[in-house]
Amino acid sequence: MSDLEKTTAGKVARGDWVILGGYLSRVATVKRSDGTVAITTDFGHRDTTRLPARKQLSRLAPGADVEAVARRVRDNIAGTSSRYLSSAQVAEEVGVTRSTITTSLRRNGLTSARPFPQPRVYIGGTPGWAPSQLPEIRAWFGQPTQGRARARQPE
Repeated sequence: MSDLEKTTAGKVARGDWVILGGYLSRVATVKRSDGTVAITTDFGHRDTTRLPARKQLSRLAPGADVEAVARRVRDNIAGTSSRYLSSAQVAEEVGVTRSTITTSLRRNGLTSARPFPQPRVYIGGTPGWAPSQLPEIRAWFGQPTQGRARARQPE
């Protein structure tokens, strides 16, 4: 017996476990209208997805082990997606502020004499760096800059 069964959005009921957006989520509410179904899931946060009633979904079969299926779904996602770091995460790893990262990116573009390592992705305008880029970013901050020489403070 398979842990997952095919169904349509129109047949989903409150309390069912379904795969939506690549995640196994428990259905909190279902609202049907005009050939569409609004499914609200409660998986750490509430999220509502509007689907055509005929849309095919995968639903947990009765008696299936929720934890085992959740692990299988999570492992499948982990194997196909990449992890990226935000400006704040890069800043924390490198030991500077988030604004230092965003300012360095803005002021030291590809045409700069000393370009800042470019993000691998932009998600909704937010830059994302691969973890493998951290050594390059640390090295960039370790390089001397062409700034004005600062006067030494009297001791």
